[in-house]
Amino acid sequence: MTIITRFAPSPTGDLHIGGARTALYNFLYARKLGGKFLVRVEDTDKKHKLCNGGNVDDNVRSILAELNWLGIESDEAATLQSANYARHKDVVERLLAQGQAYYCYDSVARADRDSVVYARQAAGKKNNVFRSAWRDKDKKGATQSTHKDVAPVVRLKVPLEGSITIDDSVKGEVTLSHDQIDDFVLLRSDGSPTYMLSVVVDDYDQRITHIIRGDDHFTNSFRQRALYRACCVAGIFDSAPKRAEPACAHIPLVLDENGDKLSKRKGARSIGSFRDDGILPEALVNFILRLGWGHGDGEIFSQSDAIRLFDLTGLNHSAARISYSRLESLNGHYLRNLPLADLQQRLEPFLPHGTDATQRARFLKGAEGLRKRAKSLRDIVSLGDFYFRAPSMPLADPQAREVLASSDRDVSSVLLQLRDSFASLHDSCWDSASITDLLRSTASSDGLGFAAVARPVRALCAGRMDSPDLSEVLAILGKDETLARLKNSHLGNSHL
Repeated sequence: MTIITRFAPSPTGDLHIGGARTALYNFLYARKLGGKFLVRVEDTDKKHKLCNGGNVDDNVRSILAELNWLGIESDEAATLQSANYARHKDVVERLLAQGQAYYCYDSVARADRDSVVYARQAAGKKNNVFRSAWRDKDKKGATQSTHKDVAPVVRLKVPLEGSITIDDSVKGEVTLSHDQIDDFVLLRSDGSPTYMLSVVVDDYDQRITHIIRGDDHFTNSFRQRALYRACCVAGIFDSAPKRAEPACAHIPLVLDENGDKLSKRKGARSIGSFRDDGILPEALVNFILRLGWGHGDGEIFSQSDAIRLFDLTGLNHSAARISYSRLESLNGHYLRNLPLADLQQRLEPFLPHGTDATQRARFLKGAEGLRKRAKSLRDIVSLGDFYFRAPSMPLADPQAREVLASSDRDVSSVLLQLRDSFASLHDSCWDSASITDLLRSTASSDGLGFAAVARPVRALCAGRMDSPDLSEVLAILGKDETLARLKNSHLGNSHL
């Protein structure tokens, strides 16, 4: 049997961490077992309110682009559920013909009010599911003439006796009796298929073997299993042993930093926002992977590691809480371990608008030193702002301002001497080692410590005290640019 999993997002908004985790787990499970991973957009409800104020087509493109950015690739072209409306409606017609579904003329208000199972009342049994009185009436004759003003819906005729047992990979074996499952709607009054119908039919047609999704869908699984079995009874689906029902794994929800359910309707961050902030896809995937799954004490997992190690037995049984500080830490790890050429390429989209070729070359050359303390690609650009332009006075960094303010007149003269020494250094010798030697010899000749000279030079040339190795910075800036930044080496209020 070929394992086939699917990710079925709703196009009501952007992809967020909860959805990305579902996609990732399905992708990894299929890849590990040599199966197939599919993407199917659940766009049955065209009237559903969009979370991001966009439109369905834009949201679909965004979701697919963000999955691609994460490296979660479908083995077939993504499909839209709405493209299969004809198939969905045909299934309903066959269910009606076989007595597994019925037309219901109750208005929505009536359906909401009549929340006691009419067929169970006589036996003195009550619950809060809906059973319409129309389930045992012929739709022809009096029903049509009496309710000309009511467009009917079609409901599944759920059995009144018996139960459904689901052996969930996370929750274990759970049983729900039929009298706790309502006669849910398959076709709306306008004739359009509902999600509950479409998802079952599409899962069957795509031969989905494993449904891995969020815990909030667990109750839906019993409704969907009831419909699946009704389709088997009606001869629409192949029944076991010829065709097994899909296995289930319902993963606990993801909570935000406050412990609340993560939801795109409550402002959950989109995957695109992490990309725009300079988070690497490898780091984000590693972070998402660990929100509900573990393997021993491991924390760092490449995609190949995750595919090799992932299994359903490693899924957590309790909700995971997001820690963005943990994501920043992971991202820093991946930034430090990227090949330099790869890092430089990924930095390109974050360069300031109007960056010229010289500024770009300086910055990209300095990326190696900048990434050591950075937490994101955007952070690297911010930390290396001095490669794009000379610091403006007064300096923005309070520590750098304090260094200039506290440096005495003796240091001012030393800086002038240092500038002359830099000017006399041959261009071919302008490198980190030679610059370090000049800094040390200048400080020593005036009886000063290295830091006493290096700190004001750093302040003047980088405008900040958290820059990389000073000699490296000056070597990358180049001789002419360094001299230009040191030309105002007189220390005093003019720099504050």
